[in-house]
Amino acid sequence: MTDMHVLTAAEIDQVSGAGIIKDQLAALGNKVGGALYGKLSNTFAVNLPLIGEVSLKSVLPDLGAGFGSAIGSLIGSNIENTLKNIPFLNNIFASVLK
Repeated sequence: MTDMHVLTAAEIDQVSGAGIIKDQLAALGNKVGGALYGKLSNTFAVNLPLIGEVSLKSVLPDLGAGFGSAIGSLIGSNIENTLKNIPFLNNIFASVLK
């Protein structure tokens, strides 16, 4: 008997046939979100007695990258679905998007 595990979001996307546009925009969103978060999160640092300086980035280090990736993935998915719904383009992009 083999143990089963819960699929991650990335594994679900791989199985469901997530397309090139979605993947590329998710990767771009990851980089942009991570960079912006790195710049902004340090401005929200608080110096607490006995603990020291606490910043949003020290508590949630991957929040910006995850948020950016989710937004990029959502935008990419919407673009792919729009292209799939255009009859002429559906035939052209069907093999590329899957």
